[in-house]
Amino acid sequence: MPLGCTFEKGPKCPTLAEDIQLFGSDEMLLGGLCGGAHGAVGSTLNFAAPLYNRIIEAFERRDLAEAQRLPGLSVQMVKQLYRCRGQPAFKAMMKLVGVDCGPSRLPLIALEPDEVTSLKKNNMERLDFLDGAR
Repeated sequence: MPLGCTFEKGPKCPTLAEDIQLFGSDEMLLGGLCGGAHGAVGSTLNFAAPLYNRIIEAFERRDLAEAQRLPGLSVQMVKQLYRCRGQPAFKAMMKLVGVDCGPSRLPLIALEPDEVTSLKKNNMERLDFLDGAR
């Protein structure tokens, strides 16, 4: 099941099964799938869904090598985001994919434009996280 459904019962997703299990640790999605999860919720899924969809697809086609390789990219991404001050970097990534979530709450401050450029160019584009996210 590709990521993208809001996973809410009711009008937004009326055919959702009552017993669906979601996993909530982005970097550990493969472990959640192995444990029976049907999908995921998480902060990096908002802007890196293509990466997590590739993990799900590899798992579903039983491509173990690829399914084990891809979570390493998630780990690299999360480490880099926290090197860039965490939550402000998450907001910057959302803005890069076209969703401006507003300023960071105090005492956190937004990334400077050069930090955003560095985050995008030197890390996220290199690791292909923005590929297909729009």
